[in-house]
Amino acid sequence: MLVKSPLYLAWKRGLSTGLKRRRFERIMQSLNIPPDKPLRVLDIGCADGKDAIQFLRERKNCEIHALDLKPQQLPPDITFHQADAASLPFEDNAFDLVISIGLLEHIEPMEKLAVIIKEMRRVGHHCAAIIPSASTWLEPHALRFRWPLKHHRRLIHKHSEKEILHLNYFTDHTWTKFEGFSDAELARFYYFFPLVRNLLIYA
Repeated sequence: MLVKSPLYLAWKRGLSTGLKRRRFERIMQSLNIPPDKPLRVLDIGCADGKDAIQFLRERKNCEIHALDLKPQQLPPDITFHQADAASLPFEDNAFDLVISIGLLEHIEPMEKLAVIIKEMRRVGHHCAAIIPSASTWLEPHALRFRWPLKHHRRLIHKHSEKEILHLNYFTDHTWTKFEGFSDAELARFYYFFPLVRNLLIYA
C-alpha cells in the first residue's frame, strides 16, 4: 500500500517540507503580510501542524491558535482548541488571519461547508484557504490522473479499510458562490510541478 511505502514515509517525514513552506509563503505574499508584522492567527483543521504552524512559529510576535475536531499533540506555545469549525468559539474578527489548508475539500454536506466558510470570514480580518484545484493533473488523495474531471456518481475514494474520503471538486467560479468567498481573490499554483495544482482562496 502506497501510504506505508518507504518512499511515502520519507516524503511525509521531511521531503515535502520545502513544498509546504513555499505554499505557506504564497499565502503570506498574496495577502501582503510583512514578515515582521505582529499577528494573531487561527489554523483551522490544523492536524499535526505541518502545513502552517511550523512556519508560523518562525515568525516574531505571532500568537498562534490551532483548531481541529480531533485531539492533536502540538508544541506548548500553541493554543489548541478542539471544536467543530462550523461553530467557532470566537468573537467576530478575533484573529488577524484565519488559515485552512487541505480541509474544505473534505467537508460534507454542502450546507456545512457553506457554514464553515462563513465562520472563517466571521472570526478573521483576513482568511486564506488552500484546496486541490479542479485543474490538477494528479489528484493527491486518490493518486489518480484527471480524477476531478471523471464521471462518478459520488467523488469518493477508499483511503483505507475504515475510511472513505469524500472529495469536493468545484470550479474556481463555484467557490466564489459561497457567501464567505464572494469577494475573495483566487490563484492557481503548482504545489508539485507539473502534477499537483492547488487553488488559493484569500481575502
